[in-house]
Amino acid sequence: MKLVLLRCTNCARPLTPENDDVVFMCTNCFTSVSLNEGGLQSVDVRFALPPKSDARTKHWLPFWVYEGQVQILKRDTQGRSDREASDRQWAQPLLMYVPAWEMSMQVAQEVGSRLIEHQPATEAIERPPTAYMTPAVVTPEEALGLLEFIVLAIEARRRDWLKALDFRIETGQPELWTLPAGSF
Repeated sequence: MKLVLLRCTNCARPLTPENDDVVFMCTNCFTSVSLNEGGLQSVDVRFALPPKSDARTKHWLPFWVYEGQVQILKRDTQGRSDREASDRQWAQPLLMYVPAWEMSMQVAQEVGSRLIEHQPATEAIERPPTAYMTPAVVTPEEALGLLEFIVLAIEARRRDWLKALDFRIETGQPELWTLPAGSF
């Protein structure tokens, strides 16, 4: 068992993460810190430019964002096939958004699907002075499993009756982004 001193890697103030937090912010200097088997380390978190109506948002939610592509290997249906729509959806690389805060599977599926299907423009900005990120409780490895669930949910919502689906997801390294709550 390894004991880790929970002090900010930047200002050395004590940190008080919850049991499931994997990335969280220091409440003193707002440094983003990752807690894993190797201990504490600073981590780069990108803040996305909010819509103008959300410019003063204080509450920001974390997402693991992968650049990736989905390849549908097999898609069986009980009736007419929506394969053309499926092929169009996954024809080019996309940004794959995986919610990383504590939420239900239904919320993860709904939010992740919406962002993957609509591909919002993400422009990185400096952390707004009032912005505070909700801690991330999903690791990048867990996010890949959740991403499979999100892709399956997107395919299951098509107008045909999906019977069987086999697909492969190819992704690059994830980045942790935060989006203003309510902007998606």
